[in-house]
Amino acid sequence: GDLPVLLVGSDGTALQALLVDAFELDDLLDADGSSMIIHADADNFANIPARYGGPDAETLKAGDSGPRVACGVIVAPR
Repeated sequence: GDLPVLLVGSDGTALQALLVDAFELDDLLDADGSSMIIHADADNFANIPARYGGPDAETLKAGDSGPRVACGVIVAPR
């Protein structure tokens, strides 16, 4: 939810460099650690207009982005 959408090629590869102000590197490398999860589908950003009933709990949890397809632990660069 804190990162931009990751675009993946038809061959299944992706490469993304980005600059965000939602958090600092130290936040990712603090004592409890961090990880990232990549979901199969596009995130709808829980943006469901009230006329459609608004977002439900599942949408708010993961933006209807589908099943998890990859995950990883974020470690400090060496």
